Amino acid sequence: MAKYLPGESGNYKGRPPGSSQRQKLFNALVEPRKEEIINTAINMALSGNEAMLKVLLDRLLPAKPKDEPLYFEIPNEPLNNAEALHQLALRLIATVASGELTPEQGQKLSSLIYDHYELIQTAEVNKRLDAIEEKNKAAQDRRK
Repeated sequence: MAKYLPGESGNYKGRPPGSSQRQKLFNALVEPRKEEIINTAINMALSGNEAMLKVLLDRLLPAKPKDEPLYFEIPNEPLNNAEALHQLALRLIATVASGELTPEQGQKLSSLIYDHYELIQTAEVNKRLDAIEEKNKAAQDRRK
């Protein structure tokens, strides 16, 4: 018996398209009456069949996004230090407190501000580490 690697069946051509029993049945029964079936479905939905209405709407209309875009004005000044981000967070808190944003929306934006703060901190630590390594390398070169 032949051994094949995972994902290899040995049948490199595979099954020809349209050869499955389901596809043949669909082609024979549904395809010739497609327009009639669609019209019947629409008429059922229009006459109050809620299940058919749901099927049609689910297929025809895109799903509503789970969240909406948030509108929160960000100042033109650079947000590249802790104080600027702190001021932005205070504005965000005031915006939530005034009811312009929901607490959940405020939390999401706050999370973005904090993530940006951590990126700034990481960049600052890397900069300091590079300076220390450069000093150490210069000191080692002087010793030689």
